[in-house]
Amino acid sequence: MVVRKRAALPTPWSKDLAEPNIDPSAYVHSFSNIIGDVRVGAGVLIAPGTSIRADEGFPFFIGDRTNIQDGVVIHGLEQGA
Repeated sequence: MVVRKRAALPTPWSKDLAEPNIDPSAYVHSFSNIIGDVRVGAGVLIAPGTSIRADEGFPFFIGDRTNIQDGVVIHGLEQGA
């Protein structure tokens, strides 16, 4: 199984986004997307089909040993809207 070591690229309309910071011990499945200022802690599992987008409301903190399962979508909106 392929484990992604680099996060998904920012969307074309958000070229100035911060890059995600993913702990080396985290497992990020290759069929998931992490965009923007997302900080992923140690021992985290991010399963297939997951979308974590901090391209509006950010930063996002995914704490150590968190398990985010298949198909989960986390998307923050600007100013909490």
